[in-house]
Amino acid sequence: MKGITKITIGVAVTAALLLPTGIASAATTNEVTAYTPSQFLSFNGAVTLLQDKVPLNPRPVTQQDISELNQVAQENVVTASSATSSPTTTSTTVKPAAPTQVAPNPLDFDTIKQDDVYYRLPEAAQRYMTDGSITLSGPQAGGQSAGTVPAGLENYYAQQVDWFSCTEFGYEEAEGTQCGYATVPLDYNNPTGPSVKIAMYKIEHNAEFEKLGTIFTDPGGPGGSGTEYASGMVGSESETLQRYDVIGFDPRGTGVSLPQLRCQSSDALDKQRQGMDGFTGEQIDQVTAYNTQQCYANTARGYNGITGDMFIPTVGTENVVKDLDVMRSIVGDTKLNYIGFSYGTSIGYHYAMQFPGNMRAVVLDGVVNPLENNEALSKSEPYVSYLPQSDVKESPDVAQMRGFGETFKQFLGWCLTSAETTNIWSEGDALPCALGETVSNPTDDDINAAYKAYQQIAQANWGAQKYAYHGRVLSFADTTTGTIQSMYASSLWKYLNYALLLMKIKNNPGMMLQLADMYQGRDGQGKYDFMMASFNTISCVDSREDHSDRNVVATTLRQSYEVAPFIDPGVNADGTKRGEEPQYGVCQYYKTRGQLATGHEIDHAPNVLVVSSSYDPATPYPNGVIAAHALHGTLLTVANEQHCAYGKSDCATTVVDAFFADPDAFTKKIDDGSFANETQWYGKEGVSTKDIYNKVITASECQLTSFRVPPQVKLQLAESQVHPGDTVKLTAQGFTAGHTVRFELHSQPVVLGEVEVNADGEAVLEATIPADTVKGEHQIVAIDSANENISAQQSIKVNVKLAGTTTNGSSSSTTSPSDGNSGSHSGTSQPAVDAKYGSEARVSMLSQTGSTIMMFAFAIIVLVAATGIVLAVRKNQLNK
Repeated sequence: MKGITKITIGVAVTAALLLPTGIASAATTNEVTAYTPSQFLSFNGAVTLLQDKVPLNPRPVTQQDISELNQVAQENVVTASSATSSPTTTSTTVKPAAPTQVAPNPLDFDTIKQDDVYYRLPEAAQRYMTDGSITLSGPQAGGQSAGTVPAGLENYYAQQVDWFSCTEFGYEEAEGTQCGYATVPLDYNNPTGPSVKIAMYKIEHNAEFEKLGTIFTDPGGPGGSGTEYASGMVGSESETLQRYDVIGFDPRGTGVSLPQLRCQSSDALDKQRQGMDGFTGEQIDQVTAYNTQQCYANTARGYNGITGDMFIPTVGTENVVKDLDVMRSIVGDTKLNYIGFSYGTSIGYHYAMQFPGNMRAVVLDGVVNPLENNEALSKSEPYVSYLPQSDVKESPDVAQMRGFGETFKQFLGWCLTSAETTNIWSEGDALPCALGETVSNPTDDDINAAYKAYQQIAQANWGAQKYAYHGRVLSFADTTTGTIQSMYASSLWKYLNYALLLMKIKNNPGMMLQLADMYQGRDGQGKYDFMMASFNTISCVDSREDHSDRNVVATTLRQSYEVAPFIDPGVNADGTKRGEEPQYGVCQYYKTRGQLATGHEIDHAPNVLVVSSSYDPATPYPNGVIAAHALHGTLLTVANEQHCAYGKSDCATTVVDAFFADPDAFTKKIDDGSFANETQWYGKEGVSTKDIYNKVITASECQLTSFRVPPQVKLQLAESQVHPGDTVKLTAQGFTAGHTVRFELHSQPVVLGEVEVNADGEAVLEATIPADTVKGEHQIVAIDSANENISAQQSIKVNVKLAGTTTNGSSSSTTSPSDGNSGSHSGTSQPAVDAKYGSEARVSMLSQTGSTIMMFAFAIIVLVAATGIVLAVRKNQLNK
């Protein structure tokens, strides 16, 4: 904790253990449970219940998603009267009614229909199509690079992008938008080899404002589409965003970037989702092996010069970060502006690790724990103090499910208190909670009863034996998937309640299937996008987890059921537990794993704002505290029960916009404490939230905490004594990477030069002492141009150079070029003196020479006089 300034703004003086309105959770203790998710959360394509993990942020909820949910509700109407007249299930076991549709067998691999070779290929890819195959071209000349350019990558950093209509990516035409491909190396160690394409969706800045640069954004996953996310930002009313171009990008292999990561077909996914309840561990392993084999077979199929075996090892975060830096350059930004959500925060953090000097303003919202693959550091102080003791002991996967379990309790509290006042759509009835009678203040007993009611509905369809809809059956795995989807955003809670009412009253799984389809990326025609393929593949390329012990997954499942009972499939008729079969992890069959660099502290990163929500289900609050501390940045704590806060919380949006409006000014206000006086961003007062140690407190909706290290800057000089015109090496240390340091000779005053601070916090300048510098002691000062209160200084002595000496004082002999004589003599010619030191220095040197001659003459006179006196004395003595 030494050297860390932890100043929290917006916290009430007194703290109390309070719960969000209408939520009951562990209210009888003073301990608040927190949870740390795994960095890579997966579901094996989300076909089998929690085989490993669940995605950090599957995809943003779009208006299209809401429209489809509303359509299902309108096709399957539940009225208030039918809901209240339906008897409440009280038995511990719901007897299943056989559906008309039987679950398909996912192991019947020979009957699986394969997708077309160019399935879901964007129209924009046609520009690279020749003779029925795709050849991706290299970087196009004609652009201009900006900022720092790594050696050997000049052609990529200076490429020209051909922008086109975003309809070629499948999006609607929108004014002020353009789309295009950035070209990047397949392998950065071989930049002359094959290239791949990164899709970009650009929203141009409002021409009425001065452009501040470009903000890049990624919504998470991994596998989420940044182009899709950006398409939803069109028309933003944020004045700050309107001052920027905003570019959403699809990280390599995802969305409409080329090639696309493709694994099992839509038909295979449908069968696996419906038919894997009750599979043995060996059967699950067969599906996992098949899916992975399909990734290598289908990725880059139909491409020239690239195969799945070549491409898949390159899709990890380390290369995504490098791709982002290329994009920064080709849009003309010397420094990066970036906002990343969920897994997108991992991109931002590792960008700070690789390119700390290239950052201008970075926001990380819904944070992945950046130290998760650094066990020694993450278990040391102060980081361990930000987590409850339980999180230190349990695995990240179990801790992540604990987060979903806590958010599920909040859903239950909302359901029991607020469901009956919430309309599904404007013409629909407000419906009661499917899990219990409405109460004003739920007790622990009320919550526990609602929890059991949910389990009775969900566990009844284990093995897909109860609910069928439009030719499909609902598995227990999909019930869990639909419920987890609803935990990402409280706006979906009313749809989850509706889904449970339909299942309870009408044995109708339509709404639950729709929620699961949202998560899985399945459209109305039964076709899937590639997000889950991208998610598993990128996660496995990054992750170092050992997936070879088949008992680890079984243990993880069993522990996860304890912390999040809503995912527990229950017991069979003979009393044996379901869903705890030993099995390999999802990454077992990938050929390349463990590529992500070890997370570490970053000492000199500039202008980083970390946003963490107090009740984020997928990336729990302590992750943000850990990241802010490791970055020595600023933490924005938001009282929020949803995944990520920007655009969902007014106060969080206000703070982030203020940060992007002027990141240097924002950070300076944080450092000097003046931001505390700007109360317009506090949000609601007196709400239940958390402090940095994860304890529940009463405070304002938004709090700012600074983990910025007070600058320990210093200046080193290669020489302590110099002469006018000499060159001296100046080294400023401890400054912020990417900032500019200005070196000044204060006594003149004169600017000696400006240098950008490197990744190690150093700025080095070979400075020339001005020729007219007077003799004496001077101060050289290094000043941070972004914050002139940060400076370091050092004394330097300027001597006047004597004739007949070199800089180090040794004698020299030169030939005068002006007298025409070939002989040598001691001293320095007048032209040489003028050229080296200037005429003023020459006058000074002549003056000094004259003084020396006069002193020498005086000494002779004294000597002669003394000699005369001595001789006179002797003569007098002889005469005597």
